[in-house]
This record gives sequence, structure tokens and C-alpha cells, in this order.
Amino acid sequence: MNEILGNNIMTLRKANGLTQEQLASALGISFQAVSKWETGNSCPDISTLPLLADLFSVSVDQLIGRVPLMGLPEEEKQQAPEAEPADAPDAEPGPVLSLPWPDDDSFYMVLFHGHTLIGSQEEREKKTCFEFQYEGPAQNIFSDFSVQVDGDVEGSVKAGAEVRCGDVGGKVDAETGVDCGDVGGSVKAGGGVNCGDVGGSVSAGGSVNCGDVGGGVNAGGNVDCGDVGGDVSAGASVDCNDVGKNVYAGTRVDCDSVNGTVIAGGSSPRKKGVNRRDNEDDFDLELDEMIDRQVEDSVRFGQDLGQRISDAVQKAIDGKFRFRRQEKNPEEQDEE
Repeated sequence: MNEILGNNIMTLRKANGLTQEQLASALGISFQAVSKWETGNSCPDISTLPLLADLFSVSVDQLIGRVPLMGLPEEEKQQAPEAEPADAPDAEPGPVLSLPWPDDDSFYMVLFHGHTLIGSQEEREKKTCFEFQYEGPAQNIFSDFSVQVDGDVEGSVKAGAEVRCGDVGGKVDAETGVDCGDVGGSVKAGGGVNCGDVGGSVSAGGSVNCGDVGGGVNAGGNVDCGDVGGDVSAGASVDCNDVGKNVYAGTRVDCDSVNGTVIAGGSSPRKKGVNRRDNEDDFDLELDEMIDRQVEDSVRFGQDLGQRISDAVQKAIDGKFRFRRQEKNPEEQDEE
């Protein structure tokens, strides 16, 4: 009995977003008492049970895991189980948990280990083998697992692993990869992103392959998109149409136009301009132009140097000639 009651108290407390200290404060007791309840080492006083039931919006029967006997025939009352968990399949319908999310059209997928809710940051390996699959349109999806929807999602999607679906009206947040249609909001993924147009920004740990992006793009790998309204930062190459701001790439950049600076592979920043494609043809053209400029500079330098040498030689010759005319020969010196 103590173990069932303790598990129910712990489950209800976590579902309501309360710590042991907060629950203890609401009941006017110490948190050590709450801890002993949840471990099954003790149980609440009988006068405390109604307070707990009211606090969690459940009945005392549901709190202690007891199936109500009201309405059962006399012969069945003797066979009724003494105690079952509050969420047992045979329990009477009614509110069991006061859940920490709104009662709307959204889907919420979580994992319980017995009566213990496994949080999104705890025992993640237990969730890797689960996947939420749904066919048809959905409002919002919040899942600790992978999400696959054979249809569109009107709202947002948040998943503890990858997301695969049609169009998404809101934003997408996935721990791993994203493969979907158009996204009305932003996309955040721990892995790669493969989607249609994105109304907001895209942040991905891997490569990004999508249509037009209203905001910026930040990717750990390659970026292959249409028009991008903000900055583009990629760990590898960038292939886009028009970019509204700056482009930073680990290797090469191939864009129709960039309205900002372009830094690729550790090169110096380029000034903003139109039709600044960084492909092989433009590179060869720029290299040829640079060589021509160097040759012209060298020719001018050679011509200038030659003229300076010629002038210096002429000055030396003229100086020596004047010096010789001023000298007297030996016969003139004897006559004097």
C-alpha cells in the first residue's frame, strides 16, 4: 500500500511541476516527510490524504490506488481488489492527473517507467526505440521520441529525435534530423535539414537543403538553398541564390548575389556587390586580370628604372667631361 501511494504522489507531483520542497510547503510539512512517502518508507496521515487529493484534483480512491466499491453487487465487493495503481486499466474513468499542458488538440508523447515520468533529459537511451506515427493533419506535436506524420502539421513540432512530416505551419525543433515540406516558422535541428521553404531561420548541426529562407541559415555542413533573407554561415560550401546579408563558408561560395561580405575558406572579405559568383570561371578571370595588372606594373617599373639608369649614366658622363676640361696639362704647368 505504501509503495503504490508513494508512486502515485511522486507521479502527480511531477506532473504538476512541483518539487518535494514546494509540495511540503503547500501542506505545511517538511520535505523529508514527502521524500519518505515517495520511497514507501512511510505514508501520509489520514487527515492529509484529502488535502493531497484536492491539491492534485483527484479523488482519495485514485490517490491510494483503490477501485471504488460503490455500485458493485454485494457478491463482487468481496472479490474487488484491495489496491491498484491510480492509472490501472479497470479504474473508473475520471481525472487522474493534473497535467502541465493545456487540454487542446495537440499531441503530447512522454515516457513513464512504472509510475515515474522520465524527463526529456533523463534516460534518453530508453526513448531511442520509440517513434510516434500519425496519419492525417495534426495541430501541434510535442514528443520525447521520433515523429513521423503522414500529413501536415498545422502548428509546431518538437521531438526528442528526428522529424519526418509534410508541411508545418509553425516551427520545427528536433534533436536530430528534419525531413519535411514547407515550414512557416523556424527550423532547429541537431542533424541535417531537408525541407521546402522556411519562413523563419534555419539552424542545423549538419547540412541544410531547402528552398527560400526568410531569415538566416547556420549549418555545420553544406548549405544549398534558394533566396536567404539573412546571413549564411556554413562549415563547408554555400550554394544559394540571392543572400540578403553576409556569407561565411568553410570552403567555397557559389551565390547569384550577396548583399554583404563574402568570406570563404579563410580568404579576405569581399565587398558587397551584384553577381559576385565565386565559381571556377570567375576565379580564372580574376586571376588573369591580376596577372595582367602585375605585368603592366612590371613594365612600367622597368621603363622607369631604365630611364633613371640612363639619366644617371648621362649625368656621370657630363660630370667627368667638365672635370677633365678644368685640368691643366704638364707643359702649361712648366711655363708657369
